[in-house]
Amino acid sequence: MVQCNERMWIFRSNGRFRRIVSNLVHVVGLCSVIFIMGCTKDPVVIVPEGKPTISISSNTSATRTIKPGDVFITSILLKRGGNKLRGLSIFENDKLIEIGRVKINNINILGNPHFLKEENNENVSLRVEINSLRANKEFVYRFVVSDFGGDTAQTQRIIIVKSDPPRLKYNGPQLTISTIGNTARFKLNGVKGTGLLKSIEVLQNNVPVLPNRITFGAIRPTSNPFLLDGSDANVFDKDIIIQSPTLPGNYTYTFILTDELEAIGVDSSKVLAGIPAVELVSKSLFNAARGGDFGALNLSDGNSVAITNTNADLIDIGIDTTASNLSLNWKRQFRAGSNVEIKRIIIGTNGIPQTFSYINVFTKEQIVDLFSRGSNLTMKDNLNNPITDPVQIGQLFVIKKLNTYYIIEVAGVIQTAANNEDFYRFNYKF
Repeated sequence: MVQCNERMWIFRSNGRFRRIVSNLVHVVGLCSVIFIMGCTKDPVVIVPEGKPTISISSNTSATRTIKPGDVFITSILLKRGGNKLRGLSIFENDKLIEIGRVKINNINILGNPHFLKEENNENVSLRVEINSLRANKEFVYRFVVSDFGGDTAQTQRIIIVKSDPPRLKYNGPQLTISTIGNTARFKLNGVKGTGLLKSIEVLQNNVPVLPNRITFGAIRPTSNPFLLDGSDANVFDKDIIIQSPTLPGNYTYTFILTDELEAIGVDSSKVLAGIPAVELVSKSLFNAARGGDFGALNLSDGNSVAITNTNADLIDIGIDTTASNLSLNWKRQFRAGSNVEIKRIIIGTNGIPQTFSYINVFTKEQIVDLFSRGSNLTMKDNLNNPITDPVQIGQLFVIKKLNTYYIIEVAGVIQTAANNEDFYRFNYKF
């Protein structure tokens, strides 16, 4: 039995205790346990030791991805140490967050730090609501609790703010052909994502194009990127006209549509800028059986020459002497002369689009590119020389003669029944 008189006991968190004020204590008997709580007149205070602690609730993820402007909630548990809790500071990327963006337990905070009330400074659960910024960025939110002894503790979580980016589409051919110094047109369609559209930028091989080379309809921008006005804030639907480079070659034009949140939509176009091609029209290659200065074609000037001529670039292979119908004995096939290579253009193969046509060939560089996409001839003559299939109107051939490249369109195949004056009619560019 313990007899208690006017006295106070303070317990430490490790279970030991000491007497602060004591009058006479009379102990009768031996007890293995002292029942302090049995003393009805003794107030007992539990005093924790050490620093405060702060933790994020287990139902709150350490990392979360949200949309710009979304509200996210963080559940926090605060526990006191040796001193009473004083307040909570909230940092956003190491800067105190604006109080107008924060609620604690559904109430707008009046300051940052947020000071805890007297009755709420032991162990506290807080529901913190934060309105995220309208920005595409990763944010670290740090929560710091302090006590009246000057001790602190902190925890943090990562919020990734990610918007829906704008969408941009270039609606045009896979390869745009332009002649140096002239202009090319690019049709663009853009739609906003989360944020309003802000600007459009044009790059040539990853370098911004000079503004004086760009036109948006009737507008010539003074900068690149070019700021959009309010009429383009939701939808960008314009043709961009760009003056071609002054040097021939392959280029990539990249179009970057940026919104107010710095999110982007990107598309691009391949451009082949080149020197304008020269065209010769209605040039004839005659049946080799005609003889004389006929049977071969000099591509340099389009003149007919003998098959033995050193300038015989395309050589007809003549007639089928075994044919029973002499009016149809012309084979309608030709082969390459010295230092000449012939390939077929087959629409829809080797990257040649279904929309390709001879009329859309404008530059020398374009013909070089087409030669790399051409198909080899598969037929052979008696001397194992590659020859064409029987030629049809509308067929296309690409030809390399030393360092000069040609594209030939078969405009006509004229077959005569009475003699060997049959001929092909070619249009060609080089």
